[in-house]
This record gives sequence, C-alpha cells and structure tokens, in this order.
Amino acid sequence: MVANQNRQCAASDSGPGVRRVEEWVKQARRRQPSLILERIRKSLAADRSDARWVPSVYRGHVESVGKADSGVPLEQFIDTTGQQKKAVNLPFHFPYGRTPPAVEIGKPMITFCYQRDDVCYVGEEAVGIIEDSDETFQAIQKLIRPDR
Repeated sequence: MVANQNRQCAASDSGPGVRRVEEWVKQARRRQPSLILERIRKSLAADRSDARWVPSVYRGHVESVGKADSGVPLEQFIDTTGQQKKAVNLPFHFPYGRTPPAVEIGKPMITFCYQRDDVCYVGEEAVGIIEDSDETFQAIQKLIRPDR
C-alpha cells in the first residue's frame, strides 16, 4: 500500500500541478519589488519621533554574520556604491527570538534601513535584505530622496 501511495504522489508531482506552482513562484518574484517598495513607503510615512534615524539604502553584499554585544544577530554589510567601500552594521531585532534568514555571503543585494552613526536598524527581513536590481535600488532612492 505504501509503495502504491508513493507512486501516486510521484505522479501528482509532475504535470499541471508542478507547472501551476512554478507559475505562482514566477508571479511572486515579479511582485516582490513592488511589495517591498510598498512596505518602505508605509515605513517612511509612519511617525518617526527621533529625527536622528535617517532612512538609507545601500547596495553591496554581506561580508560576515555574527552577533552584536547584546546578542542580537548582526550582519556586516559592505556598501559598494561609492568611491570607497563602506561597512555598515545591520542588527536584526526579531520578535520571539526568531533568527534572520540565511544570507549568502558575497551575494549582491540591497538593504534599506534607518541609520544612526555606523548602525543601520533593519527591522523585518523583508525590508532589510532585498534582491539586487538597478530598478529597485533607484526606486528606493527616489522614495528616500524624492528630488533625485
């Protein structure tokens, strides 16, 4: 009976069902930048009581992952958009002791955060680490500095 169920599962894992799932994944990837931009828009529209936290966007890669002195997960992000590479510390404050998603060291990406000195508060991972794209990077820059 188990062998029969395995054959049925294998048969259902191919054909139209797989194509439907692949199409959903493609659609989700196409929508991801617009969903991230909407979250950033909402975040920027929210009341910020401390003007010293500056909205920032960086493009580069994660060089290392560790923990801050407080025990909070911390990524060392290297910004490669300027003349000189700049290191930015990205602490991830997750509720309920959740850990940040696995990040591929060296993979090109974008990060949006609120910066104060050398620390850039990321908040939730969907807004912190973003797939690299010229279009997304420029759109975030325009949200932060509309005059650009």
